[in-house]
Amino acid sequence: MTAPLYVTLDELKDRLHITDTSQDFALERALDSACRWIENALGRKFYTSGLSEVRYYTADTCDWQVKIDDLLGITELATDGADNNTYTTIWTLGQDYFLEPRNAVVKGQPFTSVRRFWPTGRFSFPVWDHAVRVTSSSYGYCVLENCPPEIREASLLMAESMAQSVLLGSLSQSGVTSYKIGTELSVTMDASAAANTRVVAPPGVNSLLDHFRRFGGYVY
Repeated sequence: MTAPLYVTLDELKDRLHITDTSQDFALERALDSACRWIENALGRKFYTSGLSEVRYYTADTCDWQVKIDDLLGITELATDGADNNTYTTIWTLGQDYFLEPRNAVVKGQPFTSVRRFWPTGRFSFPVWDHAVRVTSSSYGYCVLENCPPEIREASLLMAESMAQSVLLGSLSQSGVTSYKIGTELSVTMDASAAANTRVVAPPGVNSLLDHFRRFGGYVY
């Protein structure tokens, strides 16, 4: 599955006041790089694949809570009670466990942890590594259609910054020795300079992203 974009090519072209199609290839690459940069910076993505995925987790030095990747719902929660890589204990939502934050749906946020339901819970989380198996078809902060406006704006700002340095044909960027602008984009950069090049967020991006940072977050 190709990772989706949080804003469209037309939106970026409108921001850059571009009306022709000669640079669409370069702009699409800038958009993709901007969206993936944001995901890596935050440790979360703002879409779901719709495909069933199985992931494994370790309980938090206790038997009642497990931190998980962002998701909108769980298909199955199972644990390996014997530490033999067999996940035979199947938990029931509402009886054995619940998802947190409890108000996530109302606030338009994902669930980020699983907690044992004390009153009726039949099981405890094993504390050995990867003893918790979570199956879900909705891993992610939200569905793409509900991507937060702050993420969309940050994507535009990042893509605009990435695209302008190339579209303007400037040779002022450290390490770049030549540009070729046409229907195909070609950039020549000194190898040692490329290895040390960092993408720097333009003004305003970090403030847009601060609310979504997941410290110690998970990489997708």
